[in-house]
Amino acid sequence: MKETTIPFSGFYYSYHSDELDRVLEQMTEDDSCHQIPLVDSEGNSLELWEHINWSKVHEEYAKLYAENFCSWFEGETGIKLNAKFSALDSPRSYNFTTDRIFVKIPLRAVKELYKWLGPEVIDTQIKKRFTSYDGFISFYKNSLAAWPKDLNEWDCNQIGTLLETSADAIKDWEIMEDSNCNGELDSILWDALDQEGKDALNRIER
Repeated sequence: MKETTIPFSGFYYSYHSDELDRVLEQMTEDDSCHQIPLVDSEGNSLELWEHINWSKVHEEYAKLYAENFCSWFEGETGIKLNAKFSALDSPRSYNFTTDRIFVKIPLRAVKELYKWLGPEVIDTQIKKRFTSYDGFISFYKNSLAAWPKDLNEWDCNQIGTLLETSADAIKDWEIMEDSNCNGELDSILWDALDQEGKDALNRIER
């Protein structure tokens, strides 16, 4: 199995953070979409977002996103990635980078993807992604010819380039559209709430 990144715009002021905020707001709305103030057991005001384990939310969201991405990818290319979620890497600071999702896929899928794209398309993407410019120094050669011929020697960023090339036109909302509609995000947020947060929601009279 080869580890790779998959295209993902992260949780910093992105579509994904906006959707999680939207779902959180809906959890405290009445049937007329008006916000209901939350209180604790003693009647004091309670902010729901403070009672959520956001690391858990992001981890479960990333797993769901990876699953949805692979389903979309197979539909678009006919290539089964058979991916297994590996990790969510979140930076300490969002100044220069954002969250990255890692999965593991079989070498067979990497070879199929390479063949499906073709060297010319891949080389164009490598030049686009790894050519140094003011403010960016690439640690990779910006030519396919300079990369290992054996795909088994490619690392996660090199394999991720293949996936980015294939999904160049994909929009984040397309990947998560079904999950936004079927309540999966609600479940992720609910499961990450502490007991005090759940109790506050259960006290709401809608």
